[in-house]
Amino acid sequence: MDPHALRAAYEEERRLREAAERYSEALAAKALQVARVEAVLRQQIAVAREHAALHVKARRAAEEAAAAATRSAAELDAVLAAIPAGIAVFDSELRILRANVAAREVVGIPDPGRDTTASERIQALGLLGADGRPLPREDCPVVRALRGETVAAETYARTPATPGGRPRWVTMSAAPVVEPSGGGSDVVAAVFDVTREHELLEMREDLLRMVSHDLRTPLQAVLTHAHLIRRAADVPPAVAERAEAIVRTSERMGRMLQDLSEMVLLESGHLTLSRVPLDVPAFLREVLERLSAPLPPDRIRLRAAGDAPPVLADPARLERVVVNLLSNALKYSPAGAPVEVSVVAASGDAVEIEVADQGVGIPQEILPRIFDRFYRVSDGRRQPEGLGLGLYIARLLVDAHGGRIAVDSAPGRGSRFVVRLPAAAPAP
Repeated sequence: MDPHALRAAYEEERRLREAAERYSEALAAKALQVARVEAVLRQQIAVAREHAALHVKARRAAEEAAAAATRSAAELDAVLAAIPAGIAVFDSELRILRANVAAREVVGIPDPGRDTTASERIQALGLLGADGRPLPREDCPVVRALRGETVAAETYARTPATPGGRPRWVTMSAAPVVEPSGGGSDVVAAVFDVTREHELLEMREDLLRMVSHDLRTPLQAVLTHAHLIRRAADVPPAVAERAEAIVRTSERMGRMLQDLSEMVLLESGHLTLSRVPLDVPAFLREVLERLSAPLPPDRIRLRAAGDAPPVLADPARLERVVVNLLSNALKYSPAGAPVEVSVVAASGDAVEIEVADQGVGIPQEILPRIFDRFYRVSDGRRQPEGLGLGLYIARLLVDAHGGRIAVDSAPGRGSRFVVRLPAAAPAP
């Protein structure tokens, strides 16, 4: 074979082999590229499927949340419709966002759908001040709550529905709606119609006032005649003894009537205090000296610190507090046991009057009730006397002075009553 032809054949074979190799490399690169694209497509398909599943879950969760919100709103509407209290929600412009039926019936709050001004909405409440005039807008509980104040259970009279009619009474509370961020501009108000309760309270006060007043005149006549009989020279001893029993019983009834009368004044807020600066140690010495008959001086020990500042108090009312505490201490202590009265200057510009006895003590379970109205404690030897108003009146009188009264006691170790009163401001 011709060598030139053979070389040409070899060259042609080499070129074909190189072309085949290049083609194989191109095919491999293309296959790799296709594989990569296929992997990316598979990944995108997986992501798309995942997103679709998440979308389905999110849609289902949104539907469930919407159903729960609808159910909660329906439950809230049912609760608001069922409760007798009027509930209303106001925004910062005093627009009514929500109000139940009771709110519209109790205080005439307009329907949220009505177009009314802020002044009309406040006027619709019809609240009256202590002077019987319409309550100023800035004093309205809703407006005060908009300023960030929480108003708790304040009682107001409302403008009578008809001229000359009797006013209705409501108790109103209001508080701002605080958002998680700390802000908030809405207010929730709750209103209760307490007209019936107020009328019953007035009837009770009138009855107690009438009883305490109408009984005093005949009781005083009985007491006067008993004194005359007891002091008569020609009265047999048996009659004098019975007259003495009538005097003691009449005086005890007089104290009960005084307790009832004073309780009515204190609870109604009609008791007027005549406050003057008092040197408490000197005041107590004078009281103990003046009342040495009912309060035996040989059993009462007074200890007074010289640095106790004066207090601003009504002498007659403070005397009533001290006498009530001392009478209790003497009554529940063994015969002849001493009762200690101490006066000290306390922290926070205050004065403390302490009455401590060595009596039977008070069980822990009844200590929280010791200052309740008509609550009486038995010492186990005899039935409790009186109406159970002594400590209750003492607490009301101390509260009226801006002070506090507390007790520390346990069976077998006596009782310690502490009256804390604010010190009088120093003279300018």
